[in-house]
Amino acid sequence: MRNFFLIFMMILNINIFASEMSIKTEDGFVLKGWLTFPKTTKKSYPIVVLAHEFGSSHKMWEPISSMLRNRGYATFEMDLRGHGKSIMQNGKENKIIDDIRAEHLSKSIKMSAKKVNFKNIPNDLGLWIEKLSDNEKINMDDLVIFGSSLGGGAVIPLFIEFEPKLVVLFSPGSGKMFDEEAVDDSISNSDAKILIFSSRGDFALERSFSYAKKALTPTFITLPGSGHGSATFDLALPFLKVYLDKYL
Repeated sequence: MRNFFLIFMMILNINIFASEMSIKTEDGFVLKGWLTFPKTTKKSYPIVVLAHEFGSSHKMWEPISSMLRNRGYATFEMDLRGHGKSIMQNGKENKIIDDIRAEHLSKSIKMSAKKVNFKNIPNDLGLWIEKLSDNEKINMDDLVIFGSSLGGGAVIPLFIEFEPKLVVLFSPGSGKMFDEEAVDDSISNSDAKILIFSSRGDFALERSFSYAKKALTPTFITLPGSGHGSATFDLALPFLKVYLDKYL
């Protein structure tokens, strides 16, 4: 019966070893996140924090987070405010406009940015990292950050305060959704090694390249096709593994 249960959970793509965590923001959002440790037993683990794209949830990272755990890293994936299970604000439901069809995406993002206040996402991420730093099993000296699209732009302001040793961005979002000056200052002065992926037909290609030009130690990889964010994962994964082999 136990083996049947495990197989059933795998089919549903549920990580039964993840610990669910919660934080509450100053503006009343109850945010949810999931911390998962590798199967190897150690006193402490390096940590990768992963911030997903607009219209998605923490589950989008599973192909990458499982690979990272196999390399000995603990992973922390959260649902950004207004997404997934992070939709309760002051006791009421407040979630994004989740129409992600190409012709409606820009409008959905603009409406959602105001509705759930995207400007506060970097602060939310900072609260999560501070909470993780209280865990004795996590070594924050080996912090790695991944971000995709909306999450990719939101993690950039964290670089100066939390000093990640490595950052991976997929089609990072515009700094205008957050604090544009803080985004520019952070990516221009961070010592972190920064890897940025974008596809040739990606609407975020020019923005992604502009971030690479500002970074101190960037690697910029342009992929074929027109994928954006997680849609580039399959093509990006071989390059990502080589990069991680070199720097992690």
